[in-house]
Amino acid sequence: MKETILITGSSRGIGRATALSFFDENLNIVINYIKEKEKAEEVVSILKSRGINSMAVGCDVSDFDQVKDMFKTIEKNFGGVDKLVNNAGIAPFPKLCQEVEDSEWKRVFEVNVGGQFNTCRLAVPYMVSQKRGAIVNLSSVWGQTGGSMESTYGASKGAVIAYSRALARELGPSNIRVNVVAPGCILTDMTAILSKETLDGFAQEVPLMRNGKAEEVAQVINFLLSSKASYMSGQVLGVNGGYYD
Repeated sequence: MKETILITGSSRGIGRATALSFFDENLNIVINYIKEKEKAEEVVSILKSRGINSMAVGCDVSDFDQVKDMFKTIEKNFGGVDKLVNNAGIAPFPKLCQEVEDSEWKRVFEVNVGGQFNTCRLAVPYMVSQKRGAIVNLSSVWGQTGGSMESTYGASKGAVIAYSRALARELGPSNIRVNVVAPGCILTDMTAILSKETLDGFAQEVPLMRNGKAEEVAQVINFLLSSKASYMSGQVLGVNGGYYD
């Protein structure tokens, strides 16, 4: 029986790289997007060329009704979700805490935390019924260390870590593993809003003296979903070039 993997926010960046890290024909991979349908369909096309069943489903993960509809579509086509990658997230432009608008704070938490809550509460019942499953939630180095002018984003990503560790304890008896990947500065569309000077400054603070690639994060996510990580749960893996405060 084929396993189904749902990767949220996978039309680009780390999500796309994660989807394209799979070559196993015994998989169904669901590509989730919110706006960029063409890019999502491109990922689906590549996966299908490898013999992997795939489909793209548009959905704003912060909207529970939309998430329910996405899961209905997945169930109709592939059955339940066996493995979940909560990659969808947003990062506001860095601001001093007193400059952050109420709407910005709420939106970041609705997507970065609420989105993971929405997908987990719909994916978990099937996993529990099967007595197996794996969830990888995306946090950030700023969720571990904090970052100047990143209080909103860092707070949301810190919440992801706390939520994931609680889920790991709760779901462990059902043989469901929950882990976190916390990337450092990764060169994607999300970081493209930052100046070259800022990105170069980040790289200078990293022991490996460079910023990361989406593919480097994807390989860690792939590992955590695999049987090679069968005794790993509740862990936070930093993919950050050695950067720690």
